Amino acid sequence: MYVREIMSGIEVQSRKKKFREIYFITQGQVEMYDSSAVHFMNLPSGCIFGDYFVLFNLDSNIAFKVASNEENIPAKFMACDRKVVDELCALYPQTAENLKQRSLEKRAIYLHYMLKAS
Repeated sequence: MYVREIMSGIEVQSRKKKFREIYFITQGQVEMYDSSAVHFMNLPSGCIFGDYFVLFNLDSNIAFKVASNEENIPAKFMACDRKVVDELCALYPQTAENLKQRSLEKRAIYLHYMLKAS
């Protein structure tokens, strides 16, 4: 894992692209936008995102952007490269299945809020 700092207002992941990393938010918030660029949810510090798209090798249908803040303080993330995730999943298949199940549960929550906002 390694640290990433991204300035407020900058897109972390765009739609229609594959995630290269799983992100753990350690400081700041991330805004989520649907295919119509409608903001539907914020992820606060302590959340993980990108896991669903990495674990299932899918293009993102959600844009993720660092939430703007008055102090213009960058968001901080711990990031894990998809190759490392793939290697760990191959070594620990039961844990990989648990991670996939959890990411599917989070995905259902995202979809609920996405539909509510549209």
